[in-house]
Amino acid sequence: MLLLLLACGPTTPDSAAPDTGSGLPPIDEVTSARLQAALEQVHAELGVPGITAAYHQEGHQVWTGSVGIVDWDTQAAIAPQQPLKAGSITKTVTAAATLQLVEAGDLGLDDGVGEYVPSLAQHEGLQVRHLLNHSSGLEEYPALIEASELSEPWTEEALLALIAEQELRFPPGSQHVYTNANYLVLGLVLEAVTGEDWQTTTGALLQEHAGAQARIPDPAGGWGEIGAGYMLGVPGEPIAVDGEIDFKDYLHNSVLGAAGNMSSDAEGLALWSSALWGSDAVLSEDTLALQVSESMELGGDTAYGLGVVVSQDAYGPLRWHNGAVNGYVAWAGHRPERGESVAVLGNCWKQTMAGWDYTWSTQVADALWEAAYAD
Repeated sequence: MLLLLLACGPTTPDSAAPDTGSGLPPIDEVTSARLQAALEQVHAELGVPGITAAYHQEGHQVWTGSVGIVDWDTQAAIAPQQPLKAGSITKTVTAAATLQLVEAGDLGLDDGVGEYVPSLAQHEGLQVRHLLNHSSGLEEYPALIEASELSEPWTEEALLALIAEQELRFPPGSQHVYTNANYLVLGLVLEAVTGEDWQTTTGALLQEHAGAQARIPDPAGGWGEIGAGYMLGVPGEPIAVDGEIDFKDYLHNSVLGAAGNMSSDAEGLALWSSALWGSDAVLSEDTLALQVSESMELGGDTAYGLGVVVSQDAYGPLRWHNGAVNGYVAWAGHRPERGESVAVLGNCWKQTMAGWDYTWSTQVADALWEAAYAD
């Protein structure tokens, strides 16, 4: 089975607006009902096992909701606070930690990557900014790993060796090609500058701004307590590998590094989105502007900046990122002009005639935005 990294039975819907201790009011009951109804409708349309979601409006508590199941065998309902893999939303945290170092003057966007990661010094012109906006030319590495070894622990040194052995696909800065290698290497840059492992640096950011459920799992300890993930074949039944339908351990978290080793509940992702893109709590206004301006066009009104996807729709500007690890999908975004964030987590990929659908979390996010802005 190809590794891609970005990114049903009876259901019992559940909804909650947890008291975070902030003393802030919950969102109004009408909006809350619309959000839950939208979640249930899109769940039925998609035919996926389970979805959790969160909506955060500035000055209010976070609304959270869920629908569907967390376990295929027991048909147990999924709770709003269920942690799942967040995939490439990890990149937003790695990028934020990197940009904090840039703000402090400890790192420069123009700095050569080889200065911090000597095994990549042969790539002249490769700069930190090229890692952040996926214009480095580095070859993707998960496809270089034998399928039988994906579930085994990997060291950063071994993964870096796979990357360093490859030629650049194109001159740095000349085009945008999304690869997890960029952010695996950024984690090593963080370690070289701070003197501590990248998990400590990024984990501290999450604990401060996203809460206890958002975490960077210890690479030596596996994924920890998260829900199951499934690969749904046609017509909607889980595919088994070696007799196992739960893909939680199919891909060891150490393989993902600073590109995708993160788990969270939906509330944590919404709080992180608001803190990162909706305030100066994580990055200054100038750095947030830089994060957007240093972007590579993806087509239409969408571009990839320094660890953020930038787009525009009928509701205004949107800052977001999605994620996908075999059996799991995620989406988190913020509307800076409205002061609102949405986050989505799901526990499956779907097989279609066109291939594996691991971006359906965007469809859920769109439905929630529409519900939030309904007249």
